[in-house]
Amino acid sequence: MKCYNKWSYHPYLPVDRLEEYYAPFICRIAPLTSSVTIQWFDNGYDGMHYLAYSEANSSDETVINLDSEIVTIEELNNSTEYKLYIKAENGKSSRVRKFRTGDVPDKNVVCYLHPEDDAFAFSGKF
Repeated sequence: MKCYNKWSYHPYLPVDRLEEYYAPFICRIAPLTSSVTIQWFDNGYDGMHYLAYSEANSSDETVINLDSEIVTIEELNNSTEYKLYIKAENGKSSRVRKFRTGDVPDKNVVCYLHPEDDAFAFSGKF
């Protein structure tokens, strides 16, 4: 077995989810009191991408064009659960990811994991 010793945002994918490799991937979610910053990439498509988000129990989505791999959404409601995903013009979409806005000590978030977000469930749940 060869050891990998480099830092990378490229996700590990279990063998039953390999089709996600060529879809948009949200690799970082950092919610604060009234905003969220996400980082994403797409291994399979360089064209236009869109970010869709809404409150967790709402179907009324807000869609924005993405022109950068790091995006901040502001003017969100405090202590509110949201869901978001990225869609490419080629029709492929990322997984739906969830987050909750709220107070964050020192305003430092490395990577937030919502209790209902199963993106990394292969490595265990907390």
